Amino acid sequence: MREIDWSTLDKILSLQSDAGAFASEVHFENEIRGDWNGFVTALVLRALAPLPPSVEWLHARERALDFLESCESRERRGHFGFWPRSAWPSWAPRLTEDADDTAVLTLELLRGRRIEIGKARAVVEDVLVKHRLSSTSSQQRNPWELAGVFLTWLTNSSGYNPIDCCANANVLALMAFAGLTDSPGYREASAMVRNAIRYLSKYRDRARLLTPYYPDPMELLFAIQNAVGCGAFTLQTCSASLEKLICKQIDSDSRQPSHAPVFSSSDLSLVWISEALSSARYLRAQLRS
Repeated sequence: MREIDWSTLDKILSLQSDAGAFASEVHFENEIRGDWNGFVTALVLRALAPLPPSVEWLHARERALDFLESCESRERRGHFGFWPRSAWPSWAPRLTEDADDTAVLTLELLRGRRIEIGKARAVVEDVLVKHRLSSTSSQQRNPWELAGVFLTWLTNSSGYNPIDCCANANVLALMAFAGLTDSPGYREASAMVRNAIRYLSKYRDRARLLTPYYPDPMELLFAIQNAVGCGAFTLQTCSASLEKLICKQIDSDSRQPSHAPVFSSSDLSLVWISEALSSARYLRAQLRS
């Protein structure tokens, strides 16, 4: 067995803020700014879930969970945003809470024992399930989309509300982990993700259409793998198929961490990368090997 490079963990811990968030960088308008948000922080926790306990890591994890809790809306409980409202960056547009952040952060709070299973199920049933594409919606325009799948923004506004396959995979992970695979939206979102992968096999240059908020299709693969690990076995065939399509080997511990885009605005005017997250995934690959 190859020896684990524990200096990688030291690097990750050095990239945690006093508030508990893990660092990322946002690129926009020829600028690069440091950013600390709940989404990247939750993904770091996800990546390091197999990490053996240590005093340093347990302390860092608890601080990270504190930060995730602060991203929940005070006015609409069970709704989570990219940042806490009290720490919303001045350069960022003020947006409502969304399904992706809500699913990802809720799952990590459940794994971290900050919320009970009942609260997680309430988030699914009272928040996420109520914001799905209706059968009468006029916005369905991509061939893989299905009525009943999860919309991005947690709002009842009649404006355009995108559908992101990666966000739907993250919702499926929460639903499976919470034992809600019979709830509305689970079957439809599973079918849509499978449809999308089949579409991508024919049109490999159109991956961006499947995930408007994720420039790198690797993030969809990560999300699907996480969902399967959480019990969303309806996506089991998708992982191998997608990995072949994008021709990358993500579990090789010989590959140094690369800082690929993690997330973006739908128009790519804002793009996030994170050394903390890429290092966490690199360390996870070493642990798995």
